[in-house]
Amino acid sequence: MARGRHLHYAELVNARARQLLDELLQMSAEDRALIAAELEASLDEDSPEEVEKAWAEVIERRARVVLAGRSRGRDAFEVLDEIEARLRARR
Repeated sequence: MARGRHLHYAELVNARARQLLDELLQMSAEDRALIAAELEASLDEDSPEEVEKAWAEVIERRARVVLAGRSRGRDAFEVLDEIEARLRARR
């Protein structure tokens, strides 16, 4: 493909992308969130098996740390209370 043709194609794609973005930004927040989630998911190249394997490795590593006594647990409700307090303080 000639360089000039390539640039023309890129300009058309960018113009179409901009047009789509303009249209999407006029949608409700809920619709935009759904579309954003779909777009993000489409970028994920890992298979479900790879994702499951990666999570299993994370869980196993964290379990070893806890069982070795190198991490102390925290009550989930205390952590949530702290998060809520920080969020309230930001307002």
